[in-house]
Amino acid sequence: MRRNLTRPLLPLILAGVLTLAVSSSPAIALGHGGIRVHPRSGPAGTGVRVIGAGYRVCGTVLVSFIDSVGTETGLGTAAIKSDGTFRFRTAIPSGAALGKGRFKARQVPFACLDISYANFRVT
Repeated sequence: MRRNLTRPLLPLILAGVLTLAVSSSPAIALGHGGIRVHPRSGPAGTGVRVIGAGYRVCGTVLVSFIDSVGTETGLGTAAIKSDGTFRFRTAIPSGAALGKGRFKARQVPFACLDISYANFRVT
């Protein structure tokens, strides 16, 4: 009687191949960038510094603000320095809804993808 040992191992082999394919794809590899903002609260029009660190030196960062009702406003782009950091000065949009909002920093192009958030309370 001949036993086929390949058949029971097939799901494990396929899972390993898929894991390798996904983890080695630069188009979906996420970095470890993060942002912080100063100050962390204030009324619409408040000047804010957005500071990022830990980004791959690849592409640029698009900075936006998402208010408490989900309205996203693009604020501009920042260049990533050779040490993986960036600095960006902006202001809270004039029409931002009161309450908990957040800044979003999205690295582009997609091959460099990294998205970070930092909270800001519009008062």
